[in-house]
Amino acid sequence: MEAKENNKHIVRLLSYIPGVVIDKVPESNTKGMRTIIGSTIAKLDIALRGFFHPHARYAHPWDIMNFMVYRPLTDNITDQKTRQLVEDIFDHVNANLMPSLTSLRHQVVHHDIHGSNALVDPENLDCLVGIIDFGDMLYAPLIMELVVASDIYLLSDDPIAQIADLVAGYDTEIELEELEVDLLYDLILVRIAMLISICAWRLATRPDEEPHVPEIKKYHQLLDKLSIMGRKHITSRFREACRFPIFSPVIGEQQAKRQTSSVFR
Repeated sequence: MEAKENNKHIVRLLSYIPGVVIDKVPESNTKGMRTIIGSTIAKLDIALRGFFHPHARYAHPWDIMNFMVYRPLTDNITDQKTRQLVEDIFDHVNANLMPSLTSLRHQVVHHDIHGSNALVDPENLDCLVGIIDFGDMLYAPLIMELVVASDIYLLSDDPIAQIADLVAGYDTEIELEELEVDLLYDLILVRIAMLISICAWRLATRPDEEPHVPEIKKYHQLLDKLSIMGRKHITSRFREACRFPIFSPVIGEQQAKRQTSSVFR
């Protein structure tokens, strides 16, 4: 359209979706809604099957498959315990799990379903109105949808139980492969490690700006908490949420036994 002085602008008209982002409706955090969110994400991924675009594979800053680009940023993490843990996570996944990650099912995914991009009906908390913001779509492993969506519940009192509900809901529509479930723990840790590294870098290079994530210290504590719980325990809970036996040789476990950090046990 043309504006004053013959300036031309591109205008995009979007339909309005009623509802409130779930981050603003804490009472919507129920087992039923967590399951609905998981199943809705899977339905979206089913709809996206077969879709591809040459630009769907690009250097996205939050592409977990490129997590090692953030390894140098760990120098900015001032807490030495957290820094060591973040570096251990990056190095372990890079050395031991990359072949498994590249073998996972890939397709174009939404890649940004979190608490500010999922809408709920505030009058009916069992109704997920829709998912918005498709600006971060990416050709990536299918399981990344759950890795990103897990952020909705990471800072809750029992994040693993709540993420397990999300996983179970997804599995009702798209049956997860065993390898995908067994890698979920590591991928969640990598995403948290990326967040901590990016925030530390921003704080070091832009000290006058507002913090990128104000509650970043909670993610430091969360990373420590999940590392203490360990892969075997958390993966067993994810497996139990799906169709798999609780006990299984978890991916990378044999290599992990040679690591000193409990995060790999």
